[in-house]
Amino acid sequence: MDKQLKEVSSYRNQTIDILKAAAIFLVVVGHVMVSLYPDNYNEKLIFKICYSFHMPLFIFIGGVLTAFKSNEKLLQVKWIFNCFKRLIIPYIIWTIIYCLLNQRHDFINALFLDPILWYLINLFICHLILFISEHTRKFKVVTAVVIYILFFILYGVFRDNNLVIKNVAMFFPFYIFGHILFRIKEKTWVKQLKKYLWIGALLYPISMIFYTYKQYDMVIAKIQGILGITSFGGLIHIAALFYNHFVVATLGIMFIWFLTEFLLNFKVLKNSLAAAAHLGKYTMFIYVLESLTSYIVSGDFMNNIFLSGIVLILVRMIFPLLIAYVFSFVPKLRLILFGQ
Repeated sequence: MDKQLKEVSSYRNQTIDILKAAAIFLVVVGHVMVSLYPDNYNEKLIFKICYSFHMPLFIFIGGVLTAFKSNEKLLQVKWIFNCFKRLIIPYIIWTIIYCLLNQRHDFINALFLDPILWYLINLFICHLILFISEHTRKFKVVTAVVIYILFFILYGVFRDNNLVIKNVAMFFPFYIFGHILFRIKEKTWVKQLKKYLWIGALLYPISMIFYTYKQYDMVIAKIQGILGITSFGGLIHIAALFYNHFVVATLGIMFIWFLTEFLLNFKVLKNSLAAAAHLGKYTMFIYVLESLTSYIVSGDFMNNIFLSGIVLILVRMIFPLLIAYVFSFVPKLRLILFGQ
């Protein structure tokens, strides 16, 4: 049993950290694409690839990491309190900082309706749902489902007017799936599952042919034109929403997971993958700080859009790492600002 737990722990430290690094890299690339192509970024293939699964991957990993904790720990108030300190305190502080930098005075709106750093508050809500569900013991699955349905109903009421509620409705399934998938009992079956990741690797590129980013009206019109129908627009909208947010994202997660496992088989890539795994430990710094680089450097300083994009990506990745190094000498402040 101890040997098995050691193997699982090693798997977590390497594979999961590499996946976190891949996720934050996609976040940065996606944001850079918005900076470089403000008028038509959602039409660019690279942007659509990034946004098709990068945040579902992050939420999925959040659920995976809770699976390595014991039931007793998940039941402790101390655990959810630590989640609050690690996520919500930095969330509040950095939201206020970004509001001040952007001369925004709607702090409440930026915190609870249209969040700037929405991933942090939504990950905490996912933790909170898990925490509440665990306390119902035998009915924890039912409790989680009921709470999720409540959020989905609220999303139907508020729509895009409350992105906190919307994002719980959109991303909690990835969180709970990651938690259930990696839950450790007497033995893990993740190794068996990995044999079928190639299906996602094969289907994900195909799924991107039909993927759109927030252009459901265009999809609805196109489908109606093909089928020769004028009704059922609402149902087609729901189908497009489900396809874009759940089907494509799931295949994307399988794709990047398969690619990670595939690359881990090559010893020649050992150092590069170790560096990626190390980078994965600093995703909080990069996520919180990378937008600050827009105040330092913009994409207009070069005529070559390709070189400009590379420089922006490097700066947005390296700058937070330098800040992380500086704050390593002030651990208490680092804990308050970055939850680490």
